[in-house]
Amino acid sequence: MALAAACTLAAPAWAGTPVRAVETDLASDNERVISYRHQQHMWLTADGAVHLVMNRGSYAPGGLALYSSRNGGVNWQLAYAFAATDDKSTADTLPDGDAVHVVYHTAAGNVMHELLHYDAASGSWTPLAAEAAFAAGRISAQNPAIAADERGGLWVGFLARNKLSNQGNLRVVYRPAGGAWTDPGLVFGPTDNRAVERSARPVAIPGGIGMVWTVREVTYFSRRGLTEAANAPWSTETVFVGSVDSTVSDPYASHFNVVTDAAGGVHLITVENYDILHFRWDPATLAWSAPQQVDDSRKVAYAQMGLFNGLPVVGYSVQRGKGTFEIGDAPGVNWDPTYDLAMVPAVPGINYNTARIELPARAAGTMPVLQQYDVYGVQRLMLYTVPSP
Repeated sequence: MALAAACTLAAPAWAGTPVRAVETDLASDNERVISYRHQQHMWLTADGAVHLVMNRGSYAPGGLALYSSRNGGVNWQLAYAFAATDDKSTADTLPDGDAVHVVYHTAAGNVMHELLHYDAASGSWTPLAAEAAFAAGRISAQNPAIAADERGGLWVGFLARNKLSNQGNLRVVYRPAGGAWTDPGLVFGPTDNRAVERSARPVAIPGGIGMVWTVREVTYFSRRGLTEAANAPWSTETVFVGSVDSTVSDPYASHFNVVTDAAGGVHLITVENYDILHFRWDPATLAWSAPQQVDDSRKVAYAQMGLFNGLPVVGYSVQRGKGTFEIGDAPGVNWDPTYDLAMVPAVPGINYNTARIELPARAAGTMPVLQQYDVYGVQRLMLYTVPSP
């Protein structure tokens, strides 16, 4: 009894209610299976089905593919394959009722936009439209992310790299509701040959559109009103300057995530020297909050944020150990390590060097959380089913 009492007293401060992972049948030979962190790859439909765009690498059908699960995320079925993609292609999704907008970059370096429709009765997806959002012969476009403004306009931010000079910068393209994709000719940040060290994520804000973007260790926020000319410059501010050392483990400056709450506030997390920092942009004051540390004293490897029952949540993995699911209050000032994310049992060949976390931007009731792991070079995804507290 004394030993048991001692063990209870010695429990780490971060201990929460355990949620044990189960294996899924998702697999890839590509480390980018659910990359990158600033993109959203998983979402839920009204019938409770879970959907994921992942990179299969060389596994058939190869490149990017859409999978659906009708039993909470344990078993998955191939629903759609995205043509002309390869092992380097990444995607972002924007759910829209029983449809989803998907943007991705092809093997040729074009940004494609597809609209797919979901049939709940059959569990199938049907393509409704496919078009190039950006294509330029000498420019390789990579790692796009998409948002919709309150007028139905679509905005895509992406990395643009010159194939000849390797000079790169961040750009944005726009499609008004019912219109065609246009390039307003705007560039965000410097143009230099450290091209890949930057990422961009557009985000809806009241009366306009914003974009969180990074260049190496610096995080910026740009915004514009919907009544401004398409080629008008956006107002830009620096949100956070991290350490140069932190960029070593984040070569694409993509270890951040963004969601907008019901009040129009923008929640942002970024991983800085193994800690998760949370910021919130207030639409009333147009100001960002001071950084709030979300995690505990362990070293965070990967993290992703969403809204769970309307509140900000963060799931994260830590180096060589179980992760945590933190639930915040509405402004993200106070955080509670509500659940431990207990990994699948160890097997020969298993490692967690690629322990990326994926969760939907919005969920209610229960939230599926996927975590990547490696078994003898095969990238697998385990599932946590997180209940409401």
